[in-house]
Amino acid sequence: MTNKGMQHLANALKSNTTLTTLHLTSMPIDEAGAQYLADALQKNTTLTTLELGWNKIGPKEAYHFAPGLANNTTLTTLILQCSSLKDGGMEYLADALEKNETLITLDLQWNHFEAVSAQHLAKGVRNHKKLTTLELKGNSIYEQGAEYIADILQHNTALMTLGLDNNWMKDDGIKHIASALQHNTTLTTLCLENNGIEGEGAQHLASALRNNSVSSILDSSFVLNGPSSLYTDTEKTVSLSK
Repeated sequence: MTNKGMQHLANALKSNTTLTTLHLTSMPIDEAGAQYLADALQKNTTLTTLELGWNKIGPKEAYHFAPGLANNTTLTTLILQCSSLKDGGMEYLADALEKNETLITLDLQWNHFEAVSAQHLAKGVRNHKKLTTLELKGNSIYEQGAEYIADILQHNTALMTLGLDNNWMKDDGIKHIASALQHNTTLTTLCLENNGIEGEGAQHLASALRNNSVSSILDSSFVLNGPSSLYTDTEKTVSLSK
């Protein structure tokens, strides 16, 4: 879509009173397009789902888009998977998330951000009252960023599902996650596929589960003397196998 097309779409959104879902995937949005979209979000009162995946939204585009997210009053689902937010873009997005009061689902899969971005994100959502699903699969959080994700788990009281697949936090990072789980009372599903978890990390997770609300930890990338279920009772199972 050209900038002219985005401008026309944004103008229509400002006064539309029926549209609830908008998919704008794989149509690269530049700075001007992001600004048009942000302007529309600040005036639209019906849109609840916005999908912007595969649009190469980087720091410059995020800067222009952020005010729309901060001031929108209806959006509940935002999908930004496979963009290029990186550390700079995440900082702008996090500032908007601090002000946003409606978002329930945020999808940030495969955005190539690292520990600094995780720190920005934690600042943005640690006190968010509505966010229940946060998808962070395929970033580069690693051990250094795990501490900031743990901060989200320790302080956010709404989050129920957290996707951390393919982030290679390894045992040292998982220790932070497990420690935070002991203070979290709302999370029910935690996805940890392909994080390089070995025996020590799995034991920390199993211990954390005993006094936690999590009912499902999903990870098929781990092996300890063959497939094993490290902790099982009538409600909870950690089943880790390769």
